[in-house]
Amino acid sequence: MGKASKDKRDIYYRKAKEEGWRARSAFKLLQIDQEFNIFHGVKRVVDLCAAPGSWSQVLSRNLYVPAKQSPDCNIVLFLAPDYFASVLMGDYTREGDLPLIVAIDLQPMAPIEGVIQVQGDITNARTAEVVIRHFDGCKADLVVCDGAPDVTGLHDMDEFVQSQLILAALTIVTHVLKVGGKFVAKIFRGKDTSLLYCQLKLFFSQVTFAKPKSSRNSSIEAFAVCENYSPPEGFKEKDLYHLLEKVGTPSGADDLDCRSGWLEGPNKVYIPFLACGDLSGYDSDRSYPLPCTESGSYQSLDPVQPPIAPPYKTALEMKKQLQAAADRRYGSGRRGYLPLRHPPVAPGRFTACLLAVAAVTTTFALALALNLHRPDLSAAAAYAASPRGGGGGYAVVINTWKRYDLLRRSVAHYSGCAGVDAVHVVWSEPEEPTEELRGSILNCSGGAGVRFVINAEDSLNNRFRPIQGLTTDAVFSVDDDLIVPCSTLRFAFGVWQSAPSAMVGFVPRMHWLADPGSNAKEYRYGSWWNCEDIAMSFLVANVTGGPPVWVQGRIFEIGSSGISSLKGHDLQRSKCLNTFSAMYGHMPLVATTVKAVDSRTSWFW
Repeated sequence: MGKASKDKRDIYYRKAKEEGWRARSAFKLLQIDQEFNIFHGVKRVVDLCAAPGSWSQVLSRNLYVPAKQSPDCNIVLFLAPDYFASVLMGDYTREGDLPLIVAIDLQPMAPIEGVIQVQGDITNARTAEVVIRHFDGCKADLVVCDGAPDVTGLHDMDEFVQSQLILAALTIVTHVLKVGGKFVAKIFRGKDTSLLYCQLKLFFSQVTFAKPKSSRNSSIEAFAVCENYSPPEGFKEKDLYHLLEKVGTPSGADDLDCRSGWLEGPNKVYIPFLACGDLSGYDSDRSYPLPCTESGSYQSLDPVQPPIAPPYKTALEMKKQLQAAADRRYGSGRRGYLPLRHPPVAPGRFTACLLAVAAVTTTFALALALNLHRPDLSAAAAYAASPRGGGGGYAVVINTWKRYDLLRRSVAHYSGCAGVDAVHVVWSEPEEPTEELRGSILNCSGGAGVRFVINAEDSLNNRFRPIQGLTTDAVFSVDDDLIVPCSTLRFAFGVWQSAPSAMVGFVPRMHWLADPGSNAKEYRYGSWWNCEDIAMSFLVANVTGGPPVWVQGRIFEIGSSGISSLKGHDLQRSKCLNTFSAMYGHMPLVATTVKAVDSRTSWFW
């Protein structure tokens, strides 16, 4: 179907492009809110299965943007030391008390103002933990889910698969939604709709199945609008499946209505079903004439935001490669795939190609370079948007010292990040780790390769020693007391990927303040200098062009090293700031008390 034909046959598709929505589904959430007022009083909201981001756009425009523009918004200015105050005053502010929006999907999506993106699996319990961390331990007021499987046309099959998706969403809801909260999820109406209704009624006092005006009448799609989250007394999240199994199965004379389970006879329930939106408005199943311009012709608009890394991208690329090979062999006039008689590629040759690619990938550590120009971030964006990342992913090197509980939690987090192929634990204690500790670490690794790097002496330099058998593209070095979001890791590696020739491995602290004429090729890590994190902050602020204005903590600090209390530490940090500001010609940073910033998704400006 051509663009003009689709614009004519689908009025909401056309209006979505005209109003800047990424998908027509934005109108469904807007119409649900018109009927149920689900956005009222919402401060924290989770968007499950968010890509391509139309519902996140609605949440941003209706919650975050109005709060940001409100004159009543609580604005706090973080000032750097006095010699930077004149630069910061009036240019950088920290906005407090703004709504927090967390969008979760397996697929990446382009950034949306005020939306924190989490690339994760809603069937994984760790995802709920990530959400709670972003909300600083609080729970959400609203959870929405517009996720749906690729339909097959077999209604019974589609309804079953969609029900499993709703079950996964409900699992997240029981972990992150506060009592009294709301939940909106897409459903497929079918013969088991009554069962789904009763299962939702176990957790919400009010459940309504709604059909927005923008949802086609020919579709079995509807939306469950669940209000006033009130789980059964004594309910524990781990008992969810066991509790749902009791609904819809006869278990004795005590079975009553939805909270007992038997849906026949006197216990049969009637499901409230409501049409949403202006009933005199546009009909989603009707064709409308196309508006003409002054020239008398209609100009179709391009989609607002194409998918960054759609599942079909690989298939299309393979198709193009096959067609290009066919054109080279049989001429460009012949269309179609390679004929079956084309000789197959020998497995050995294919393996050799892979090895050749792996051989040229670098194993340098993550970059901390001060570039006075802005590197091209197209490669970084492409890497951050890809589901896998570079050829060999990256390794996380965790420096630890007698903090085994912190170590277990760090390994469990980083091994679950997409793109992490290996986790190396830098062990500098006099005695080697016990078998019990090794086993517990491996159990929480989640499948990523974990190995201990045993060192004979205790030294901060151990994290920079050569790693035998390293096959990843780069290394991310971190202490065991800090949980850095997975999205930060991917972005950081993307920055390194954007200009690897202009960057070096983890730069020792002495490097930045060393005499430029010393011609030294190696610098020891340690002494008084503690500036590598400041260097990275300057770099990120420079290449992104956005001020790193910190709004709220986006990391989970699980330990405290106390380094900031060391005598002379503040003085050395001030020298680092002065040096870097002179090199850049400006001061882009804002004073803060947190150690790290999820710089790609947590800035507000």
